[in-house]
Amino acid sequence: MILLKKPLFFLLTIIAILCLSVIPLFGERLYDLCYFGEPMKNGEFLFVRHRNPLLDPVLRTFEMYVFSPSDGKITFLQQYGEMSYLLPVISPDKTSITYHSLIEGNDFLVTRNMITGRSTRLRFDTSGYFLFNDLHYDNETVASVLKRGPNRQAIYIISNDLGTIRRLYNGTDFQEVGFLYNGSVYYVDHIENRLSLGVVRSDGQGRTVVDENLEYVRKAPRGDAILYSIGNDLFMYRVYNNESIKLTEHFSPEGPLPLVADDGSACVVYDGDTTLVINIPSGDVLYYLSFRGDRTCDILTRYTFFTVKGSQVFTIKYKKPGQHLSEIFREKGPIHLLAVSPDDRYILYRLENRSELIIFDRDKNERFSKIFPFVIEEVVVSPFMEFTEAVRSIYITALSPVADTSPEETEAPPPVRELYMYNYPGRSLTAISTALDTDIRLYLRER
Repeated sequence: MILLKKPLFFLLTIIAILCLSVIPLFGERLYDLCYFGEPMKNGEFLFVRHRNPLLDPVLRTFEMYVFSPSDGKITFLQQYGEMSYLLPVISPDKTSITYHSLIEGNDFLVTRNMITGRSTRLRFDTSGYFLFNDLHYDNETVASVLKRGPNRQAIYIISNDLGTIRRLYNGTDFQEVGFLYNGSVYYVDHIENRLSLGVVRSDGQGRTVVDENLEYVRKAPRGDAILYSIGNDLFMYRVYNNESIKLTEHFSPEGPLPLVADDGSACVVYDGDTTLVINIPSGDVLYYLSFRGDRTCDILTRYTFFTVKGSQVFTIKYKKPGQHLSEIFREKGPIHLLAVSPDDRYILYRLENRSELIIFDRDKNERFSKIFPFVIEEVVVSPFMEFTEAVRSIYITALSPVADTSPEETEAPPPVRELYMYNYPGRSLTAISTALDTDIRLYLRER
């Protein structure tokens, strides 16, 4: 997803330069033991640690792990001496990953199927360096952007099956690249202070410039549509007929941004005081909702739209015709939605206390509350698991204080971001990636 507000670019640059003399060189810091996390289709959880003990971007590396909730086993994915400077890319079906790494100065591209265990490691001598990657829907083909000099970048197609690499398209300053469902590759290129959205056929024989002067870009999960904005206009590019349709004239990249269901079947767009639930990829409006909630923590699942207004939670099953927005429960204070179980039965949220997790069971109309010894940042419930299993594996990224062991220090030490799993039926908390038995000094970074 790309966000760029061009009219503010030079103003923000000037402000940043002027502020350097009055603000500290380093802002807030934290020890990051869960920089990135994502549930996989087999029920495992992929998480990444951010290793950067010297706060030097050149020396920053990522450590990749997989946690298995069935036996509590944690597996380190990389080889000894393997350095990864880019985050891993997860396949659309959440079964495979691909990542670039360096071993003694040699480039490798690793693609691993997390279910079958099959892994392919390709070595390259590209005379350039990798900027980012994307994994095809076939889980075998990779699109990579390599930089080969100033303002010289190119998209390459890498086949794990054949062990080959070929150049697809030359560009200037790619901001995003990815596969579409038909095998074509879309790109966002930064050319002369503007963003250009284009599509290149997989054989490289045809290219379409979809639009220019973009500010917001987001590909739909199934690769059959791309949302993008120009000014206050929000469009949907439909891959199947190579056309763009306008969704609203009241869009702002500052938010609230569109919500997209994890299966890519629908999105929510905020149009002034109206909320639109839109089918992907047709662009048909399923529901016009003349209701303006808080729009800070709405959730769109595969079947239901959840929205909050103050202390009330409302919902509509948008895939059924003739439905209406209805209140399902209310609280004593402002509600912040965190997650919803795959079957829409359990709603996870918090109130003013950011250390408290509340779970509302819609079937039984019951609430359960748990206060943790940390601040909850994010809650993840896997959309691929049956709800009875999903609520046994509620993943929580949290901020915890660090004990100050240096009496000479006058400032509080940075917090540590950790990863836990909470078993709701068992009422148990499992520490996955925490400061316990970890030298957190290796994972210091700027916020």
